[in-house]
Amino acid sequence: MSDHRTFPYMPTRFQWLKFKDLMHLYISLGVIPLGLLTLYCNIFIGPATLAEIPEDYEPKHWEYYRHPISRFLARYLLPSPQQEYEKYLHHIYEEEEKKRIRHI
Repeated sequence: MSDHRTFPYMPTRFQWLKFKDLMHLYISLGVIPLGLLTLYCNIFIGPATLAEIPEDYEPKHWEYYRHPISRFLARYLLPSPQQEYEKYLHHIYEEEEKKRIRHI
């Protein structure tokens, strides 16, 4: 006795399941560790406070930032303001040289 059961046609959910799995992977690899690092910095390290500096000490450029993560980024990943200023001066010098050459 056959009931003539058939397999119903349905659109696939493969793309949705793949997207959902990748989102869970990226959240567990990226968002959770960065969130824990930020939480640790805010709770245990805290913001920088102003203090008297010695007479001969010249602060580094990253010591002007208040938050520890900003200090880390300024120290290791971003160029210093002096370096940016010197690159800008070089750009102005190059443009001035081009202008002189065009004028000649």
